[in-house]
Amino acid sequence: MESLETRQLLSADPLMELRQLSDEFDDQNSIADWSRLHRTEGWNADQLRVWDVNQTQSGRMAMRTGNGGVVPGLARSDGF
Repeated sequence: MESLETRQLLSADPLMELRQLSDEFDDQNSIADWSRLHRTEGWNADQLRVWDVNQTQSGRMAMRTGNGGVVPGLARSDGF
């Protein structure tokens, strides 16, 4: 019979752990708490032209991609 691995709780209060992960996006410095996939995975492909917290829009994280998949001459006239 296979034995299960031992699990450890990081805290006596799991709700406190979840609260620490919460972000209301009201502080632009909280962007340091977030990871970017291209850096984490070691890719050389930063797809975002805009990435900020509480700057482009108050209380929000803004992300806008570049034109990585757009072929010149085939882009939509509305810019998307």
